[in-house]
Amino acid sequence: MSLQQISREKAQIIRNADSQFSEQMKRVEDRLVKTIKQKLSQFEMANGKLSTRSKTNTELLARMQSITKRALSESKYYDYVKNYLGNFDKIADLNQKAAQIIVGQTIKASTVNAFKKIEIDRIAKNLVKPDGVQANIVDDIQRLLFKHVTTGISYEDASVEIVNLVQGVNGKQGLVERYSSQIARDSINRYNGTINNVLQAEFELDGFRYVGSLIETSREACNHLVEGSGPMQQFMRDGAYRIADLPEIIELLKNMSGWNPETTPTNFFELRGGFNCRHEAIPIKLTKRQLALWEDSEE
Repeated sequence: MSLQQISREKAQIIRNADSQFSEQMKRVEDRLVKTIKQKLSQFEMANGKLSTRSKTNTELLARMQSITKRALSESKYYDYVKNYLGNFDKIADLNQKAAQIIVGQTIKASTVNAFKKIEIDRIAKNLVKPDGVQANIVDDIQRLLFKHVTTGISYEDASVEIVNLVQGVNGKQGLVERYSSQIARDSINRYNGTINNVLQAEFELDGFRYVGSLIETSREACNHLVEGSGPMQQFMRDGAYRIADLPEIIELLKNMSGWNPETTPTNFFELRGGFNCRHEAIPIKLTKRQLALWEDSEE
């Protein structure tokens, strides 16, 4: 298996994982909406609207946080998150195969596992542990329900607003899918990039390739890096870049849309083309022939 094939397989694993996880989060949202609307129908009404003075409504509202959390659990939300983590092992295996090709040996398993733990802990903190779930899912639903009870709107209007929040509207992702998918995708991409970062630093590799497919919505920076076009034309030789040119490369790309301002030569492989970037920077050892191409152009 070549480096190009390994990179394509990693990209496919991440795409498939993202697609499956997004569909699973939509099922979670369906369950949440069904549960909340069912409980909403139990609220007392006054003149066709949710009563703002009902003790029953106040008590139901106080219970909605625990009801929402239970619905999340019963929707298999936590199982879906756990299953997503299995993709980290697949990426780790492919990164080790890439290292074997690039430097003739694998990265220490302890190093790979340490960085995997960092990203898995990040997912757990945001998507599994109570504080993360409360702040990013439950609280948003609770605030909307509180508004419904304190201002008094019809059950129909309240139901529409719940659907719009939890499941999305006008093509926008719903609350759970948007938040959870972004955290999961960002974590696995950062993990993949971090291992490339370690590989480059540990073995002092002097070059890299920037790979991945381009689509209509690809950022300007990624277009230039993949194609070696625009301001990147002066840096690419034979499909590769020099590590030594990274400071200047970052300087020229830093004002482009979506670029992460925290990007430095030290973390470039991790952050790549910016927020939610799906491309990959693969560290390589430049050949004498490739190095000669730069020497010829600098004479």
